[in-house]
Amino acid sequence: MNSFRVMDTKFRILKGGKIGLACSIALIGAMLILSSTKANATDYFTDVNTTLGTVNNTTLTFGVTSAQTATNAGTTSVTRTETSADSVVFNPTAWATSSYTTVTFNGNIDDDIPLDGTTDYSNYILNTSNSALPSLTLTFDAGANASSISKVNHLTVYSAPTSGPVNVFSNTSYALTQTLTAPYVANLVFTGSNTVSGYTDIENGNIQLNGSATFTGPVTAGSVNVNTTNTVTFNDTVNLSPGTTDELKFIVDGNVILNSNLTGNITSGGDNLGTVTILGDASGKAQSINGDIGSSSSSDIKVLNIGESGVSTNYSTTTINGNVFANSTVLNNGATNSSELILASGKNITSTITTADANMGILTLAGGIQTVTGQVGNGNKLAEVNAGNGTSTFANDVYATNLDVEGTGTVNLDGKFTGTAVRYNADGTVILADTKNIDSSVTTATNNTGTLTLEGSSTVIGQVGASGASLKEINAGVSGTTSTFVNDVYASNLNITGTGTVVLNSDLTGNVVTTGNQGILTTIGATQTIAGNIGSAISSLNTLNIGSNTDATNYSTTIINGNVFANSTVLNNNGTT
Repeated sequence: MNSFRVMDTKFRILKGGKIGLACSIALIGAMLILSSTKANATDYFTDVNTTLGTVNNTTLTFGVTSAQTATNAGTTSVTRTETSADSVVFNPTAWATSSYTTVTFNGNIDDDIPLDGTTDYSNYILNTSNSALPSLTLTFDAGANASSISKVNHLTVYSAPTSGPVNVFSNTSYALTQTLTAPYVANLVFTGSNTVSGYTDIENGNIQLNGSATFTGPVTAGSVNVNTTNTVTFNDTVNLSPGTTDELKFIVDGNVILNSNLTGNITSGGDNLGTVTILGDASGKAQSINGDIGSSSSSDIKVLNIGESGVSTNYSTTTINGNVFANSTVLNNGATNSSELILASGKNITSTITTADANMGILTLAGGIQTVTGQVGNGNKLAEVNAGNGTSTFANDVYATNLDVEGTGTVNLDGKFTGTAVRYNADGTVILADTKNIDSSVTTATNNTGTLTLEGSSTVIGQVGASGASLKEINAGVSGTTSTFVNDVYASNLNITGTGTVVLNSDLTGNVVTTGNQGILTTIGATQTIAGNIGSAISSLNTLNIGSNTDATNYSTTIINGNVFANSTVLNNNGTT
């Protein structure tokens, strides 16, 4: 005779005291053995059920002998107090979304032509009631815990397939239809000091955080509401995509720590609410937020931390695949490694961006049309800003050791840049807004690449280009403006684009190109050299000033190693020299 072994048995404690036994069975030869028994799961909402009944009406010739009714009952809100780490399961039994209530007589019908006075069929009205699928809420009392949280989806759902008038040709009964899977809503409320040591999966339900909580495993939900100023920690992935809002929302000024990726939006119920920290680790692990942060400048979060504040071993590489609205974005770095914020292609950030450590922290704009609204690196300069893979616009001042033009696109500087260098790593374009300055050198990795355009009266303080590594073009001299270069300039062409003035305080290696016999070039250095042609036979420079025409104390000794085509060349002296 074959016998069997009961393997890996689990007792499930149903809320209300019942015990269910789940087991696997294996044939072993001669006896029955129970092993590995443990109470490790608690079912909730098993009393959410429906009671079936019938109504009828046989008034007419052909009757409705029965129409099935259903009455829903059960507790839809329960509080958990257990501190043990057993699994929690939403497990409602049944629910009716519609059912028959009464059957109304509506007459016998003779549809013969001509009428013969006999009943061909009877007519009834099937009256129904409707009810939405249940929304179940499990509240974790202060200190209550769980190992994992899940929902069982084989809720039995009854519904009335027919309603309104029906023609009955013989005695007929109407039963409710039955399905075994339904998207009822499972919600969680955490009061405080709660820990879920395993996974949490409530599909499209809501998690309400009214106190501190720690989620060790992955979390899947439709939305999360942060209604506490205490810290909430997610140590694994957070997926909010099953919901309709797909959001983690700050109701109050709370604090959320993310130790892995989040899919969903982060929003706030008001201005300047909530701190989000992307934790990182000692290796600067890559993390991502796949959604928007904040929704407008009046509904932004307070602080977005890239890397853990105050922990010198941690730094983070964070990619945000969405737009960012934050009062402040802070790069928290390791002792020797920079945290990096990567803003995905086509996404914008409305926030100040600072670094906790001078000359550390990296901001990268991935591409497309992107705008950074807010100062970058004020106080402590960032180590690096990467842009130019598309159209990158900085609406305010930028402070960084290096601003790297990584692509062939355009970097719009609508504020000043202060740093060590603007570095062209590709043949891109930097456009400097009127009245804004570049307080750094400008370099290029490859000779005859990179375009610098000054839209108005601006000063470039550092050296531009270098011997053997000249920029391709500099555009300056817009009508009514003065563009000043304080140090040596190396460019294939210095294009004077209007009737404005370009002032050189040091050497120029490259040609001066004009259009339409316009523009003014002024040299004000004590001794300087222009190694290139000025104007051309086709288009002359309007005025070449040797020495300042606005400062009576200035004079210049200028050597020109090229041809000069100018309508007027003026030697401006200091009165004695």
